[in-house]
Amino acid sequence: MTISNKIILIIYSSFLFFIATIFLVEDPIIILLANLIVFYLVLLFIFFIFRKQDEKLSILIGKIENLKEGKGSGKIEVHGKDEISKLSNSINKLMIGIKSQATMKANKSREIEAAKVDFVSLASHQLRTPLSIIKWYIDYIVSGDAGELKGEQEKFLKEAYRANERMIELVNSLLIVSRIDLGTFTIEPKLADITKIADEVLKKFKKEIDSKSINLFVDYDSLPEIKIDPALMKMVFENLLSNSIKYTPDGESIKISIKKEGEDVLIKVSDRGCGVPEEEQPKIFTKLFRADNVKKIESVGTGLGLYIVKAVIEKSGGEIWFKSPSEEMYDESREEDPRGTTIFIKIPLKGMKEKEGTKSLSF
Repeated sequence: MTISNKIILIIYSSFLFFIATIFLVEDPIIILLANLIVFYLVLLFIFFIFRKQDEKLSILIGKIENLKEGKGSGKIEVHGKDEISKLSNSINKLMIGIKSQATMKANKSREIEAAKVDFVSLASHQLRTPLSIIKWYIDYIVSGDAGELKGEQEKFLKEAYRANERMIELVNSLLIVSRIDLGTFTIEPKLADITKIADEVLKKFKKEIDSKSINLFVDYDSLPEIKIDPALMKMVFENLLSNSIKYTPDGESIKISIKKEGEDVLIKVSDRGCGVPEEEQPKIFTKLFRADNVKKIESVGTGLGLYIVKAVIEKSGGEIWFKSPSEEMYDESREEDPRGTTIFIKIPLKGMKEKEGTKSLSF
């Protein structure tokens, strides 16, 4: 029975009692007293009805607030057959419907995302073979084995070779990202010297460093061999140093530091490059992100390097963060504003976490 029906019934009953006393009782004082008592009881009964409803309403509001903040079981339990109980049941049904739709949408989104990742993985894999063949043929022709080149043929072919290399780099990056997103990549730690891996990568970039007259500073602690995945650590250093070299002006500086810090190894790669604008810093480790200022310096780039580095480091139990402008490269004697970036990586001395998978991230 609804609250309004209860109140109408009580008022109607008290009215009938009033009529009955007029016809059955002759003493007006008794009639008055009897009806005053009934009136008081009616008011008291109505008060208790509203008090009970107020308690239920308070419970309902509290439950809704808890659900809004992510607390509680997700179901509002208010027992009874009145309006508030019916409202609670209606809200529960509504929430079940909303959750069901949200679950369906989430599942659909996951299916779409998985399909996208699968497509990228398949497309990238299929592209690698023809790109490798193109690279081999261009290299064969440029070397002169297919005959002498005339005029500007060598220049054009070398440009085609560089463009093909950029495509191979992009395809490899897309394959790596797809394996990261699918969670299928492996981490296989073994004892290795992390400073030697860093030096190997520096040798790989020596030509680019020398061509830009970059001042390179290296600061290593004497560290024991630790359990790391050498291929993945090489990839990490390659991505970080590639960015630093690419966006550091000629004649400026890059610094690599590998130090023991407590129970960890702290790696710092610092440069006096263009830095990362403050408003764009939250996006630095996201897929395909390239800051507006670096696009002006280098129009070509995948925007995947730091996303890959972050995934590798965090999945292996390490930490990664950055500061821009770089405090490591700040020079008080120079008049220009502070700039540059420092990427910090922390790896436990006990080593990287092993991760089982079906694919390697290195090619």
